[in-house]
Order: sequence, then structure tokens, then C-alpha cells
Amino acid sequence: EQLRSFHEANGAMFSSPEYRDLTLVTLSAEDMSAEVSIGEETLKNEYEARIDSYHSPEMRRFDQVVAPDKAAADAVVSAVRAGTPLAEAAEQASLSVIPLDWTTRDAMLPQIAEAGFALPENGVSDPVETPFGWHVLVATGHRPEGTRSFEEVRDELEAEMKLERAHDRMFEVANSLEDALAGGTALDQAADQLGLSTTRIPAIARDGSARDGMAPEFPDRDAVLGTAFSLGEGETSSLQDTPAGLYYVVRVDSVIEPAVRPLEEVRDQVAEAWTRQQRVDAVASLAESIAERLRNGDDAKAIAAEIGATFARTPALLRDGSNAGSTPRPMVRELFEMKVGDTAVIQDGDKRVVARLTDITEADPASAAEAVAEVRETAARQMAQDLVGQFTQALRGQYDVEINRSALDQIYRPG
Repeated sequence: EQLRSFHEANGAMFSSPEYRDLTLVTLSAEDMSAEVSIGEETLKNEYEARIDSYHSPEMRRFDQVVAPDKAAADAVVSAVRAGTPLAEAAEQASLSVIPLDWTTRDAMLPQIAEAGFALPENGVSDPVETPFGWHVLVATGHRPEGTRSFEEVRDELEAEMKLERAHDRMFEVANSLEDALAGGTALDQAADQLGLSTTRIPAIARDGSARDGMAPEFPDRDAVLGTAFSLGEGETSSLQDTPAGLYYVVRVDSVIEPAVRPLEEVRDQVAEAWTRQQRVDAVASLAESIAERLRNGDDAKAIAAEIGATFARTPALLRDGSNAGSTPRPMVRELFEMKVGDTAVIQDGDKRVVARLTDITEADPASAAEAVAEVRETAARQMAQDLVGQFTQALRGQYDVEINRSALDQIYRPG
């Protein structure tokens, strides 16, 4: 009987969500590409038109050491040519090896590129000077210039062309579907006329859960459900599109209103919620009795030991709670509304904290003056940084500077 009364009084806690039966029609280029056919001659012509995109320039890979002077670079070159691995030669000179992954000639500094691309496999260059120091390169890989053949790219090209044509076809079908719906044709009938499939989605909630626990899969679920739950019963949406490139129309076939589940169906949930509420009420009642004893002068530590509660004396807490540690923030706020000797019960989630204020340390005017000075100094520093930033931005707008990020990344790669 207690559970039944709790269930009736808190029906919203045990209600099913609103469910909706939907009909969904979707259009995507990926689905339509399966219907597109492209002849072999067309593919070959397109390959010739795109042949530049299948051309790969010569690429090389290197290990590099940047020395501060030519003498150090010469020592590294001599050691490597004598058979010492580059990493060991660099370590002996207190230098680091910087790997340069596959790169083209144009992506490198001209001086380095000329020396590097002239090396044979595993060859070591003479020292090359740049504004960053003296460079020593060891060639670790080579990919010759070349063009992928039609046979190599055929499947890839066919998939790309099918998708391109499917996009065009999708726009045509989407316009036809929109016209049919605007003319009063039912969604099912319009889909049949255009050869589109419909998806029935029974009893689904806004969060995507299904009443029977078997929610069907469909694309862009959040977008579709957002549209569906903005409609009334029997209404059909206009043609919608998503950032992922999906077009869809959804109809609300029926609305199943929220309802309180029978006690027999949710008895375990009700029992758990009732038990939790009883504990919360008991804690609140106990906290009030403790507060009353404190107000009557009982010792706080003795009370805590008697009932198995936690006792602690806090440090001198600051109003902003910055030194509160594990002390609940609601308690800090409450303490600053109290007078010495006052006792309060503070709620912290399901817990209760009983606190008695024992002392107040007034603010020190000298500390306040120090704080103001610190704020003034911080504000001045920030304003100075802002002015420097604005001046730098103005200089960049006035003087055209180009930065070769690729070259810098290769030379000063992390590590």
C-alpha cells in the first residue's frame, strides 16, 4: 500500500514518454549511385580529362642533422661516410636527427632540395648552409615520378562518377517529390511513383528509444526525430536536408501520449525510489534533531561519535570558497549569512551538513589594498599585451610577409 500511494503521488516519475508512429522517405546520393551505370568509353574519356590528378611527382625521404657550424657538419659527414650510423654520429656531436617524411622537391628549401634530390639511396650529402644552420642529409627512400594507369584507378573513378551523377539525379527526384507533396499526393503514393522506399517507424520516442525496445536504424536520427516531434498527428513535413547530404520527408501517423505505467510493470523502480526517499527523509529529520541539540549547547564532536557521523572543524573559509577543499559550496555560502553561534542545516544533494559558526575573522584593509594593487597590475599588463597584439596585426596588414610553414616544420619538427 505504501508503494501504491507513492506510485500514485509521483506518477510523472514512472510515466512512459510520448511515442510516435512515423513514415519516413529518404534520398541520398550514396543510395542512388547504385542505380547509375557508366560505360567503359565514358570512363576512359574522363580518365584522360583528369589525368593530371593521377600524376605523382618524384618524392624522397631523408634523415637530417642541422649543425651550428660547418666544422660540426663536416664531422658528421665524415663519420657517416666511414660507416657510423647517422644517429650515432649526431649523438657524438651533441646534435639530433630530424626525420623528413616523404616530400617533393618544391616543398623543401631550394638549397637542401638540390642536394637531397641528387643523392642515391642511403647517400649522405655534403654540408649545405641555410639561414637555419648547416644541414646534412641522408637519403632513406625514393618514389619516382609517375602516373597511375587507367586500370589502377578505374574502380575509384567509376565510384566518383557514379556519386556525381547520383547527386544530380537526387536533386531531380527531390524536386519531383516536393512537387508531388505540394500537389496533395500522399507521401506513400509519391514515393511509389518515384521508385523510393518508405520506412515505417513504430512507437519511437524523441530520444530514439522504442516502446518495444527494438528501435529501427535510419540515417540522421536526431534530425529526423527533431522534425517529426515538431509536427502534429497526421502532418507531413516539407522536404528537409541535413549537412550530411541527406534529403528526407517524415509523416506522423499517430501520437501515443505519455502515460503512467502500472505499478505491476514498474514495481522495482517504485520500490527503489520509495526506499531512497525514505532514506533522504530520515537523513533530513536526523539533521534537524542534531541542529536542535547543537543549539541547546551539546558538543558537536560527541554527537557525531554517538550517531556515527563525520565531524570536522573547517579552516577559516573565504567567501569565494577558493580554500573550501571538500567543504560543500552550499555550506560556504550559508556560513557567510550566519552570526557566530548560529547553527544551520545545509542540503548537499541527498546529504545534509549540520554546521555551527564558531568564529569570524574580519577582512584586513591592508590585504584589500594589496588585492587592488594586484588587479591594477594585471589589468595594465593585459592592456599592454592587447596594444602589442593590435600593433602587430597592423604591421602584418601593412607589410606582406609570407611564411613557408612546410620548410619550418621540416627543420624544427617537435623532438
